[in-house]
Amino acid sequence: MEQVWKRKQKNTSRISLTESGIAVTSTSSKGESRIEEIAWGNIVKVIAYKRDCYGFDLMCLAIGVEGNALEITEGMEGWDDLLDHAPDFLAG
Repeated sequence: MEQVWKRKQKNTSRISLTESGIAVTSTSSKGESRIEEIAWGNIVKVIAYKRDCYGFDLMCLAIGVEGNALEITEGMEGWDDLLDHAPDFLAG
């Protein structure tokens, strides 16, 4: 169980919201950064679900764009900000 907790703590992904969309910045254990961006207007579907991680549940969002999806989890910095402000940018 301790190993699962340590893996969860190593999450260095951050969700950022802008007027134009969502950006997720992920940093690997080697210090390499990757940014994935989705424009608000390109989002076609958002699905909420939970993953059973044995000792805990992990809330997730799959944000779908044409032909692809980005998974965002509650362990990412900026999760609460996304939940608070996404309705301002997404219809329905």
